Parts: sequence; structure tokens; C-alpha cells
Amino acid sequence: MASQQGKSQFSVAILGASGFVGRSTLQYFNNNPIRGVRVTGFVREFTNDFSAQMFPNLELKQGDMSDESSTALSLRGFDSVYLVTPGDENRNRITDCALRAAKTAGVKHLLVVSAPTVRGDQVHGLQFSGVEDSVKQCGIPYTILRLALFMDDNLVHASTIKTQSTVFFPIDPSIPYVAIALADVAEASVKILVDPKAHANRTYVLASRLFTITDLVTAISNLLGRQIQYVRVSYEETQQLLLSSGLKQAQADGILEMLQAIDKKDPVMMTPTGDFKNITGREPLTIQQWAQLASSSFM
Repeated sequence: MASQQGKSQFSVAILGASGFVGRSTLQYFNNNPIRGVRVTGFVREFTNDFSAQMFPNLELKQGDMSDESSTALSLRGFDSVYLVTPGDENRNRITDCALRAAKTAGVKHLLVVSAPTVRGDQVHGLQFSGVEDSVKQCGIPYTILRLALFMDDNLVHASTIKTQSTVFFPIDPSIPYVAIALADVAEASVKILVDPKAHANRTYVLASRLFTITDLVTAISNLLGRQIQYVRVSYEETQQLLLSSGLKQAQADGILEMLQAIDKKDPVMMTPTGDFKNITGREPLTIQQWAQLASSSFM
């Protein structure tokens, strides 16, 4: 590993470790230990469903990225830091705080989450536009990961698939679009974090092959051995579904914004990229492969 030459240990920190991306990345590190790499996850608070016992091969600490002084102290000595921008209405302020802390701490590289709708004219896109601008201006070598919709967001349908054999969603089922599995996000993130020089000052878009909601429903139907129906509902109903699943308002709004972009046939939601393969050396999961891995959730 080029980034570890001359060092006995290479250190990685993950800020926002309890979210979907942070947790998946910790899980990948925990299940695939890398010799000479020390990984520390920082989380604002520990809960019953997120504790150090879940990741025995890693170190977990409390840390609030909105507290600049304490974050700067926590990040001292880390080579590579993953800034998983929070799904929060104050995303830009919190990100700027964490960037200043990283600068003060002497962090050598930043990996930062963004979205393909960046530069769009809605709230989510405008927020990430500000995030990317701040990252590029902070003076630290960086890599930006623009993440498509998560295939794993479809787990929100598990209850209605079990009880009603139905998927309720707002988009046109015939429109093809891209997404990405959280497992793939984690693998690509780890590859970048442990070899940051190879990805310095690059922006990647992680996206799967094109598929439709019809493809997803067909895949689940085949796996379960029964017909699953698709019912198109309003965006207001979908928002309530997302919120009832435990997502924060800002997270639900971000998903809705990308779903609306699909309905508008926005090219950013309909364009596969080779970035994941360039980073990892393999193709991203297809929606059929993801459904196979997640099938137990729908049974």
C-alpha cells in the first residue's frame, strides 16, 4: 500500500459513523481487517443498535463533528478521514465545522459524501453544492463520492411486501435509473481511504447499471415465489412512508428529490458510470443481485 510506506501504521477516522454509509464502511473494515491500518469510528452517541461490541476489530469513540475544538483534538494523527455528511438541515454548517477541525488537526486526506443532484436547484442539491465548494477550498487533498439512491432504501417496502404483496412508490415504473448498494459504497470507500494518493482531488459518482422499479418488483416476485404488485402513490404519501421508517426529515427530503429527478428523466439519475469498477476492480451489484442478498427482509 503506497500510502503506508515508511509508516508502521496508517490511521483512518470515520466521522458520522452511525449513519447508513458510516456503519456500512465500519462493517466492511471490521469484516476485512487490513494489516497496518487502524480504524476509528466517531459517533455522537452510542445507542442500543450501535455499540462498540458490534465492531470488535475496530475502535469506536464519541465525537460530535459540530464541536470544532473537540473534533480537532480527536483527529490529531489521522492520515485519512471519512466525513459522512449528516442528513441534517444544518449539513453545511456542520460540514464546515468538521473541515476546519480537520485542517487544524493536520489531516492528510478527506473523503466526503455528496449526491449526484449537486448543483440542482432544490434544497438537497444546493446543500451538497455548498459542501463540495467548501471541501475544494479547505486546502486538504480530498475525494468526493457522489452517491446515487441506495438500493437499500427499498427495504422501506419490506412491511407492505410481507403484508400486502405490494410496493408503494411515486415514480413511473417504466423509467430506468441508477442506484448503488450500501455494500458497494462501503467497499469503494475503504479502497479510497487506505490508498488516498491514488484518488486525490477526484470526484466519483457511484452508480449501478440501469434498472426500473418493474425490474425490482419482478426480482422480488421471483425470489419470493409470489406476485408482488406495484402501486404508484403521491410524493406526499411516500414522504410519510419514509418518515415512518425512521428517517429524518432531511434524509427523506433528499430521497424524494432524487426520486423527482428520476420522474423528470434527469440525466444524473439515469447515467451509469465506470467509477465503482475503476476504484474496486469489479462491477457494482445489479438490482437483482441486491434483491437476492436482501431477500430475507421481504419474507
